[in-house]
Amino acid sequence: MDVNTVQVGDKTLELTDSALATDVDWETLQVVGKHKFEDNYTEKLHVLTTGSAHPVRVAGGYIALVAEMKLGLGHDYIDFVKLSDADNGLSRTLLCRMKADSMWYAHSFGITESHAILPMNVVMEMHLTKRSPMKNSFVGKWNGLAVLNLKGPALQEPTIFQVDPFWHTHVANSYEIANGTSSPTIIIDIVAFPGNMFNGPMVILKELFNKTTRDANPNKGVLKRYTLLPDGTTTTKVLTPTNRQFDFPKMNMRYHTKSYCYLYGTEYWHDDESVYSMAVGKLDVCNESNTTYWYRENWYPSEALFVERDGATTEDDGYLIFAALNGETQNSHFMIVNAKDMTEISNTEFQGHMAFTVHAEFLARKPTKLPFVV
Repeated sequence: MDVNTVQVGDKTLELTDSALATDVDWETLQVVGKHKFEDNYTEKLHVLTTGSAHPVRVAGGYIALVAEMKLGLGHDYIDFVKLSDADNGLSRTLLCRMKADSMWYAHSFGITESHAILPMNVVMEMHLTKRSPMKNSFVGKWNGLAVLNLKGPALQEPTIFQVDPFWHTHVANSYEIANGTSSPTIIIDIVAFPGNMFNGPMVILKELFNKTTRDANPNKGVLKRYTLLPDGTTTTKVLTPTNRQFDFPKMNMRYHTKSYCYLYGTEYWHDDESVYSMAVGKLDVCNESNTTYWYRENWYPSEALFVERDGATTEDDGYLIFAALNGETQNSHFMIVNAKDMTEISNTEFQGHMAFTVHAEFLARKPTKLPFVV
């Protein structure tokens, strides 16, 4: 099952949490075949296994995460690699790697101008002799936040920062604050869960259709800011209400890997009672003012995407686009919302409903130019 779609040069790729990818035709959005990577960096007697569905867009391409598993003696590795627009993502160039004592699962990770940040909190257990539901393969294991230098040697011993253990889905953003000659302070904003979000009422069908069970689910994702200080200590700050869930964060990508103020995402339990009371929220992480919402009762929005307005002069100068299902009419709508004040600009109704998706992506014919090159 593909989770995310990215554009690398002239190629459109569909990704999941695997080292593989598929090519997609731009015009028809049909899968046309397996994407052929030319990987010349892998260690001998190793195979590529898992990856991340959310590579991070940087100038000239993407930074992706790929896991290498040993076939005999030696070490497993977590690799951070560059996919280049110049060759349409044909080759993956190694930036840095770390030895891995487990097959770490990383649905998303953090990238700053100089560093990669991997929350080491979940491992994948391989069931080679029997079929098992995928949800049973996710096992919690806490090792901390691993930080590697993207401009350092290929093989590194990561710096490990400790915070209270968590599970996570999505990294919203990460960036550095310079400290003169010492190491920078690293900020990473993560949607953190207290438990396994892949094995509960929001994904298990029998529980999903039991309103009492799903509404009482205590495992809510909350946006948290982790500050990693040069002396190895950390601080944690909760940015969204703990009695609701905030996930699928999106932002103005020109501010990605930089200090920023505005984040958009999907809020569940918006009415503080029902999990599928859903809203699209705009969070101001600079002023910590009240979150601004787009909300309609019994409407169910998909992931909202920020599209910058031509000639934009401020970070939030643009539009949010998303699909929303009207639960009463069972018709889907395509929404365009003002990203500054969350008011509706356009509401196009379709006769019938499209398949409901939590993820979405906006692809431009030419990738957005971003501020730094790795």
